[in-house]
Amino acid sequence: GVAVLGASYVGSLVGCTGDNISITNCSAVNGSVTANVNYAGGLIGYSQDGVVMNSFSSCNVLSPGAASVAGGFVGSIYKTSSSATTFINCYSTGYVTSSGYCGGFIGSMDGDSPSFTGDIVNCYATGPVLFYNYNITTGGYGGAFVGNVSNKSNIINCFATGSVYGFTKNGGFVGSTNGNPTFVHCYFDIQGTGTTVGIGRGAGQDNQKYSLYGLSTSKIT
Repeated sequence: GVAVLGASYVGSLVGCTGDNISITNCSAVNGSVTANVNYAGGLIGYSQDGVVMNSFSSCNVLSPGAASVAGGFVGSIYKTSSSATTFINCYSTGYVTSSGYCGGFIGSMDGDSPSFTGDIVNCYATGPVLFYNYNITTGGYGGAFVGNVSNKSNIINCFATGSVYGFTKNGGFVGSTNGNPTFVHCYFDIQGTGTTVGIGRGAGQDNQKYSLYGLSTSKIT
């Protein structure tokens, strides 16, 4: 497997993408990705606009910097235009550790404008999500699927099963929400994640309001 180390914007395939990227049928297997300062992702460190399909990462991901962002598949998705941003049929299985927003699949999903939307469809994450130095202190926001979701992002038909531990707010699916994200037919394993709370912090912690469901392991697998 790969072993990739850098300061910021670190991924096994791409550190930082530009606009209108297209990535299909790519994978990173049994490696490690470390961004000592910020933005680490199993496959992509930092993504803007474009389409990613049929890809996966099993790399372990670490970003120990202050308020750092890390995700098992992509560290951060930050939209800079109204063009399409879509992740379809992708997954991640590695450990993810950071001290800010941390997610099993995505660390953070945001954009320059509340009107810029992104779609995550038919994706899943199974790796543990851990706060850096969790045995000493707590902090940040961790979600088994995504650390933070802002604006009008859409997450559809996705699930997460990995444990979430050590954050100020732990979410079975998402650590923190801002704006008006949409979750449709999304699931998290209440035994695997260690919580019945789908959203760690946000105005809508009601799972049912968001079509976000906590299920037992047997019903997911």
